[in-house]
Amino acid sequence: MYIALDANILIQDLWFRSQNMRLLLDFTKKTNSTILLHRIVEAEVKAKFRRELLERVGDIEKAIFEGNHFRIIDLPQFQAGLSNQQTFEAWEELFAATFNTSIVEYVPTTLEATAEGIRRATGRIAPCNEKGDGLRDTMIWIDLVSFHSGSKEPLYFISQNTNDFGKVELKPRLKDDLKEYDIEVEYYTTLKEFIDKHVQPIMAIKDDREWVLQKLSMDEVKNVIYQHIKGCTPRDYNIFSIQDEEYREIYRCMPDETPSSIEISNVEIEKVVFWEYTNQRTELLLECTADIEAEIFCEWQDSPAVWPNRYELLKQHGRSTTYEYDDVYDSLEEVYPSREVIPCSAKVYYELIAELHNDDPTVRLKVEDVYSR
Repeated sequence: MYIALDANILIQDLWFRSQNMRLLLDFTKKTNSTILLHRIVEAEVKAKFRRELLERVGDIEKAIFEGNHFRIIDLPQFQAGLSNQQTFEAWEELFAATFNTSIVEYVPTTLEATAEGIRRATGRIAPCNEKGDGLRDTMIWIDLVSFHSGSKEPLYFISQNTNDFGKVELKPRLKDDLKEYDIEVEYYTTLKEFIDKHVQPIMAIKDDREWVLQKLSMDEVKNVIYQHIKGCTPRDYNIFSIQDEEYREIYRCMPDETPSSIEISNVEIEKVVFWEYTNQRTELLLECTADIEAEIFCEWQDSPAVWPNRYELLKQHGRSTTYEYDDVYDSLEEVYPSREVIPCSAKVYYELIAELHNDDPTVRLKVEDVYSR
């Protein structure tokens, strides 16, 4: 089995610590499969990490500078250049060790792919878009299908770039490429989608809620979810919606505001999965749902003077509808402040993971991922 990864799959987990990534790497070893990484993908991931690192180091340096300016005592010494260099070197070592040649085959950039990429960019041919963007995607795609041409081994291509490659299945022009190069490709838009179909069948799916509940209380599950929600913002997870229908049309959750007055209910475990890693370490995966209510700072979606229903709202609150522009704004702001703490709710699906130990089979949970439902 050959598994080709696009850069966006690695960029979303730059330290390769998520369970899905660890499952993929372990699955690759157990099944003697090969991960295909294009050299462009490698370069994109390294460049992305370097940019993220520079930004975070800069944030720390700025915070210490401002702290010194404010005369805060006992601030740490921070050498930005050295920290940046050592962190990048450590990450490069991790990348080389994780994607070593025992499980990875690197696909080089060819002149054929470069020429075809330019042709498709100028001709607006998929995976290039109508603006001619997508040269790198085209080069990656052509090199992959050309590299795999004539192979009887299945090729699985995982990319979150649904705009260029396809929303659910590959675009027709890309399917034509498969015929031309005489290969079959299964396309996945998320790593989780691939894991669910190909990795989970060889996992030990116990679905033993009774055993789990004996070792782990639902209060502990609820507390893990609570601690996670407490530290998240709408920018991190777009899971909350405003409860009141009228407010929902006026307000939106402020992206960087953490929720308060959090209430969690109806926590239910839907599936229990065990995965034994090659180093004899066993992890438990709990898939559960929960209802969450919280209060979040919200703000206007638009100026009230352009709300489609502004006059109906004025009538509803006994206000005049003959105001000028600024008067409409001021009058509505008296009723609907520009910023307001509003009750919100979410139906969420959580993946929680924990490591199992032979001497103590109780589990310590942490959040792996969360989705809205």
